[in-house]
Amino acid sequence: MSKGTLTISSARVHDEGDRTVQEADITIFLKKKNGGEDTETHTLIYSVPIKYGYGLCTDLSDAYVIAFLNHCMRKDLDIVAESPISSHLYHNITEYIIPALVHEDRHFKTIKINAPIMEDSQIRSGEHVGTGMSCGVDSLHSLWHYLNYEDSSRRLTHLCITDVGAFNACYGSEKRIEIVKQTAYERARTASKSVGLPLIEIECNITHVLPQNHKFTHTFTDLFSIMMMRYFWKIYYYGSAGNGRLALELEGSCTQYSGHYDMFTLPLVSDGKLDIFSEGFLSNRYQKLKDIKDAPFAHKYLYSCTKSKNNCGCCNKCLRNLWNLDALGCLDSFRESFDIDAYRKKRKEYMVKLVSTVGSRKLFLEDASRIFSDNKDPDYLYALNEVKEINSAVSDYQKDKNLKNCFKIFEKNMNYSTLALIYYAKAKIEGKGTDADEELGSKIMRTAEVRSYLRDSCSDEGSERSYT
Repeated sequence: MSKGTLTISSARVHDEGDRTVQEADITIFLKKKNGGEDTETHTLIYSVPIKYGYGLCTDLSDAYVIAFLNHCMRKDLDIVAESPISSHLYHNITEYIIPALVHEDRHFKTIKINAPIMEDSQIRSGEHVGTGMSCGVDSLHSLWHYLNYEDSSRRLTHLCITDVGAFNACYGSEKRIEIVKQTAYERARTASKSVGLPLIEIECNITHVLPQNHKFTHTFTDLFSIMMMRYFWKIYYYGSAGNGRLALELEGSCTQYSGHYDMFTLPLVSDGKLDIFSEGFLSNRYQKLKDIKDAPFAHKYLYSCTKSKNNCGCCNKCLRNLWNLDALGCLDSFRESFDIDAYRKKRKEYMVKLVSTVGSRKLFLEDASRIFSDNKDPDYLYALNEVKEINSAVSDYQKDKNLKNCFKIFEKNMNYSTLALIYYAKAKIEGKGTDADEELGSKIMRTAEVRSYLRDSCSDEGSERSYT
């Protein structure tokens, strides 16, 4: 028996100013361990410009079911929907998606979906072809691939942007998050205009209705947004984040990017009337940037930052792109997107960060690392020696040898090697090789950077695969 239910009401639609708004009430009922009950209801709001309102899917619960499927499987909540679910989606979720995810990860639970069934023949088709316009590598690659596609019936007709979790706490306060979002929407408007395609600007409050970990659930919430407009789209190209070899990786799926198994999920939710493709799923980051490196819209609008409204040039995602662009020899073409001079000024130190990368993030950097190594790049060779020195210092620290020298090495590299940062913190907590500062050390150990590194390192040790 499940721990509770998530109930989806029938949708309500109305026009509000220049937008069409679709609303549905989401009620979560939980059974408490002490025998009590807890119920809360929130209204999920999704809106589009009024001229696109006819594309909203108001008579099916498909989009809502897929939006909360991952969460409900984690929390052991059955899903109840007042509106029908399509026969195709019900069959594929209950017969394939749920069983496969449960089989590959014990943290997922087998849940029930209770809703009327609508025969697929009663569902109408859309007419348009779209992709997202976040201006990240994946979305720009989809644009590059299908903007002037040979088969005109599969050529892009529209671009869209929405907020289903990408604008989150990694940017800081609610005020900063909103600034980043508004900048992203303006960037998408300008980029869309530059390639001559209309942009559909979607607003949605799903992240406030039911907060989810975007890293683990982004495919599901993105599918929600696509399927909400299923009477508009006939084809949607979803920019794959699966990095090639990971696009069919189901094992451990509860604790890895949902994009790692897009090539399992997306074909199962496509039905011939709305087909959703994992665009670029065989290409890694280097290969995608190699494809788009000569596209003017990429030079001007590429955006990858997880810290600021514009590319900061030093966060993990900014550096990931800069390293690959560096390896491709085309940094100067991207001066409108990145501060290339600032990167070059600290290139040697950033190479330490490259060599120090662990987990599945390494898969985004394999080609760049190989090229720097083959070319005997002096900064890369410096980084190899520096990382070797860090590892030696870690070994000495664990043996209580040369502690002051170890601390100097950790302190010198803490901004570029998370392992050095961890041992800098440990030294501060333990007062080994430096004055003790337990508060500072503990604060560092609680940072997202350290927690992510430790999780990725454990994954590497526990299997031949690596997860982010």
